[in-house]
Amino acid sequence: MQIQQRNRTPLQRTVLSTLALGLVALAALLMPNPARAWQVFKVDPLCNDPSVYSTIQAALNDAALHADGDHFNYVWISNRDTYSGQHIVVNDPATVIIEGGFSDCLDNDPGTDRTVISGAGNGGQPVFDITGYGWLVVLSNLNITGAQTSGDGGGIRFNGWGELDVGQSSIYLNQAGYGAGINFNGSGGNGSLYLLDNTTVLNNTANVSGGGIRVEGSARLYALQPQTWIGYNHANGGYGGGVEILGPARADLGSGGYNGVGVVSYNDAVYGGGIGVVGSGGSGSARIFTTDAAHPVQVSNNTATQTGGGVYLLPNIDNGGARLCAYDFRIDNNIAQEGTAVYADLDSNIAGSQDGGGVMLNYDPYNECAAPESPPALGAVACAPDVACNTMNGNVAENDSNTPTPGSTILVQNNGSLQANRLVMRGNQGAHAIRVIDPQVVADAIGNCLLADNQLTSDLILAQTGDYIHAIGFSNCTMANNVIGSGSVVHSQFSLSLTDSIIDQPGVPTLAYSGNASDLSVAYVLSNDTSTLPVTTGVVQGEPNFVDAGNGDYHLLASSLGVDFAPTAGGSDLDRVSRDVDLTSVPNVYGPRDLGAYERQYACAVDTIFCNGFEL
Repeated sequence: MQIQQRNRTPLQRTVLSTLALGLVALAALLMPNPARAWQVFKVDPLCNDPSVYSTIQAALNDAALHADGDHFNYVWISNRDTYSGQHIVVNDPATVIIEGGFSDCLDNDPGTDRTVISGAGNGGQPVFDITGYGWLVVLSNLNITGAQTSGDGGGIRFNGWGELDVGQSSIYLNQAGYGAGINFNGSGGNGSLYLLDNTTVLNNTANVSGGGIRVEGSARLYALQPQTWIGYNHANGGYGGGVEILGPARADLGSGGYNGVGVVSYNDAVYGGGIGVVGSGGSGSARIFTTDAAHPVQVSNNTATQTGGGVYLLPNIDNGGARLCAYDFRIDNNIAQEGTAVYADLDSNIAGSQDGGGVMLNYDPYNECAAPESPPALGAVACAPDVACNTMNGNVAENDSNTPTPGSTILVQNNGSLQANRLVMRGNQGAHAIRVIDPQVVADAIGNCLLADNQLTSDLILAQTGDYIHAIGFSNCTMANNVIGSGSVVHSQFSLSLTDSIIDQPGVPTLAYSGNASDLSVAYVLSNDTSTLPVTTGVVQGEPNFVDAGNGDYHLLASSLGVDFAPTAGGSDLDRVSRDVDLTSVPNVYGPRDLGAYERQYACAVDTIFCNGFEL
């Protein structure tokens, strides 16, 4: 046994700046004897020094015996040997930092090297089996692989309360029944799992659910730092190819991803190729938001063989809801038979009551997404002005034989909710862009939206009724240049409001409405077809003049019929710039507000010094 004083290593320099080791820094300041702040236990099977441990487990066992609350235990692992058949049990009453990448037992600075820890041949156990009771476990500079288990947790199994941080590591090629990469169960208290920078969870396979990561119980997952990737994981029989969140657990995902690849990407499952949220012992939720303005958070290129290519939500009517809260996001290029980007499922009980999943996109009127802290408190920022953001683009409805299906990009089932402010939907393929069935009533639930260049076999928007009387509303939306095989642009069977919007779909009926006439509200709409709209204030037939629709620019020219058309209502547009900008060279029709997704800010282009007529 060898206990050594130590200087700061790259791990400490990297991690001490994070929230995860804020506790460590604080505790170090409070220690009466700083010289005893850290103890080091070295592992190197090839080292001739008898005080160096030959196994990782032996070092951890001795570290736990020397835990007295006055110091933090470091276990340094050399990479001179292959660590195979590992089932490492971690149960340390103090903070333990397990760090690989050391060249030998004399090395005191691991740099960025990694040590491979394999569970192959360990009898069907996870590689790391961690029981947490209120302190902190850190894994760094490790490649964790090779687990083959039918139970919970392949690469890492955590059961207890406290905190687990994984940094500068890769968890890959593990197999388990649930949570093949990491299964994190918060029990006996709150548990927190942090994925730190330069961490990947790749190509793990769950026989049932949680291919990459599964969080359950009183647990939270944080993936907020750069160079983080949960990818190419598989949930062969259930939910969450990348991440499964089993309520009351929740996840906060804000990383810009890994070398341009989305933080949750290229995963697959039966339900929820990227993320699956399942209400169980309480409501489960996923919040995704951007922390790097130049690199939005992405849930992309995931596949569900059934429903929810990007995100799948399954509430439990008796035990908890399922919710997606997304801010400044991209949910692009996902595949499923139905709900290619997002599928909000429903649950019912024996009394016939139903509950659906909740989808909140930059809009949370009932503060369902705010607790326990707001996304800005975790580093959320708006996307940079020139960066594509708030998109659900390129999602495809097809089965696992690549045959097209009549699916929707967004599907919200009975008594679920869809609320959005700033949403772009382009290049999606299926039957509908948006389909809702008896959604919860929210006035003007979808605002500042652009639905363009989608290839659809039926109505662009379909709102169906069933056992409930509900409503849906659209305001300041632009719907243009979509291929609509049959039906109408908007088809609603219940209460509908459509205001301050542009519908540019030549040859396609604007509206098919079969609800009560008194529940239809249409005002300040510019459309190619007004024959299907009520004769009311501000409904006009005509063509908008876009800046460059052929190349996907649906901002309005100053000469468009939609400029300075509607009364003031405040707020900002899809680009986050002010609404109600009055262009002095353009006569107001009913007011200074522009129709559609974008508000024209200048009569001439921003970079034009003198108006020459070509910008109008």
